Parts: sequence; structure tokens; C-alpha cells
Amino acid sequence: MQKRSNTHKLIFYIPLLASIVLVTGLLFIPGVAKAGTINLHNSATYYSNTFIHPYVFAETINFNTGYVTAVNRQETADSSLSPAPVKNNNNAPEPAAKPMIEKKVLAKGTKDATELYIIKANKPGPTVMIVGGIHGNETAGYKAAEKFINYDIKRGTLLVIPRANQRAIDNKSRIIKSVGDMNRQFPTSSKSSADTHLTREIYKVVKDFKVDWLMDMHESIDYHKLNPDSVGQTIIYYPANSTRSTVSGLLNSINKTIKYSRAQFTLLRYPVKGSLARAAGQYLGVHSYIFETCSKQSLSTRIDYHVKAANLLLKSLDMN
Repeated sequence: MQKRSNTHKLIFYIPLLASIVLVTGLLFIPGVAKAGTINLHNSATYYSNTFIHPYVFAETINFNTGYVTAVNRQETADSSLSPAPVKNNNNAPEPAAKPMIEKKVLAKGTKDATELYIIKANKPGPTVMIVGGIHGNETAGYKAAEKFINYDIKRGTLLVIPRANQRAIDNKSRIIKSVGDMNRQFPTSSKSSADTHLTREIYKVVKDFKVDWLMDMHESIDYHKLNPDSVGQTIIYYPANSTRSTVSGLLNSINKTIKYSRAQFTLLRYPVKGSLARAAGQYLGVHSYIFETCSKQSLSTRIDYHVKAANLLLKSLDMN
């Protein structure tokens, strides 16, 4: 009798033990997060959420038969099941694509060769051109322009010629005597052309890219408010379209940060004939201006004014 009783018990517990083994195995399936409870008298239910599916699966295993049967498999989105947290990066926002940066050489193969940086965002928008170093001894202008050659814009196109007059910069002089003043060598009529190979190429960039805004970075020797013959601390614009309202906003924003009135910026017009800003504004319809700082201030302060003004322009166009 004892043997039969033991055999009977063994037969009864074999399916139960097999079920426990199966459920234990399911709980350790790789790649599945599980949570739930087991009722040994009736059934065991486990919940799982795979890393590639957004829903929870509920599966009930019946222990009341002589073998294990998987039943009641269903797909559910019931949040009350509270499955274990799942790491799923499928819905994470894509990082913004970086703008494409291309470098070209203007007047290539000549003594006047200089670099043009073309920065294009993935979204359409305005085209802005920043130029520095037309006069080689105006250090703040070209050093500020250089800060924009890898600039991260979110729309449109940014063109940067940081060292327009590389030979004059190397020579630490305003101009190269044998060449003349670059800021007087751009077209002076709608039918004329620029005077030199380099200025013709710069002007062609403005036309080919259909530039909307042009900022030419310069410096002068004195404060305009103290010496009207000098143009230090001025914004000299060509009044095409709505240029005045935008540059007035730039001027007001910068002046709020300047303590002394003599160092505050003044709005002037027109850029001198033969200058890049004048030719672009008058003959190509570009919103253009010359931004002049005063060399009586520290170099870092002058650079900062240029950078602030350029950033304000780009912000007003929703490009940064």
C-alpha cells in the first residue's frame, strides 16, 4: 500500500513539477521583461513586453491537466499590468542634422587668393553673407568673421569670407598700394563690373547665391559721436527694402549694453561708393550694411561687438 500511495503521489506531482519547470524557463527567456504572479492550484499568468513591440502579451498556463497547455494568449495595452520597464529608443527624437560646410578659394592661383565658407542648413531660409578683412589693419573685423566659419545654423545659408584682403592682412596694412583700396573697387553702376579679379569673384558670389543680407565688418580710428569725420561705432546701411528697421533693432539692442554714450552706435547712410555694401545694396537689392567699431577700444571688446551684431542679425532671421 505504501508503494502504491507513493506512486500515486508521484504521478500527481509530475505534471505540477513539469509546469513549474516550464514557467521558470519562460521567466528567463532572454530579451523579455516579465512580471506577474503564479497560482499553483489553478494557473500561472505571466506578462511580457519585448523590446520591439509596444504592447503587453498575457499568457495563462493551465496546471489542472495531466500536461501543460498554453491558453488565453492575447494582446493587450492595459497599463494596469505594469510590466517591467523597457528600454525602447525607437521613439526618441532624432538629433538635428548639422549644416553642411564647404570651403572654396576665390581668385584661386593668384596672390590674392582667399577662402569662402558656405554653410548650408537642411531647411530652406535666407542667405546671409559676412565679410571681414577688406582692410587688412582692421583686426577685429576679420577675427570676428572667423568665428562664423563653422557656425551652426538651423535654416538657410551662411556665406563667410573672413579674410577678404589676405595680402593686406599679412602685411598688417589697410591696403596693398599696388592694388589700391578694395573697398572702392566694387561696381559703381548697374552696368559696370568690379575692378580686380578678386573683387569680381566676391561680387559674383553675392549675385550667384542671391544674398539677402550682407554684413561687412570694419573699424575706424575714432568715435563718430566725438568726431563726425570718423565712422567708429556706426552702422552704415543702404536703405533697400526694410533694411533700416532691422539694423535699427540691432543698434538699439547693442547700445543697451554700452555704458558710455560716446561709445554707443549711430545709424548712418549711405555706404561709400565703390564699397561692397553700397554695390550690393544699390545694384543687387541686398539688405547690406557696414558695421564699424572704434579702434580706441580693446580688441576683445571690438570683436565682441561684431559677433553680437552678427548673432542678432541671424536671430532676427530665425537662423540660429
